[in-house]
Amino acid sequence: SECELPFLRKVGIGRNLMSELLKNKVCIVTGSTRGIGKEIACLFASQGAEVVVNGTRVGSAEQWIDESEYASRLHL
Repeated sequence: SECELPFLRKVGIGRNLMSELLKNKVCIVTGSTRGIGKEIACLFASQGAEVVVNGTRVGSAEQWIDESEYASRLHL
């Protein structure tokens, strides 16, 4: 999956950090088409949030969103 979360794991942030805080919420993550913003968008989606992905590389974002296990929660 494209949502590997390597940076967030490096700094000690796990997938269960915000499980109840983000469930059924809508998050807008700017700069989330790549890099740390992408990882944060994936983390939020993995915790149950609907995430609006925003950034300068929409084409590459479309591809990783389609391949993501959280595709139903990630929106351009």
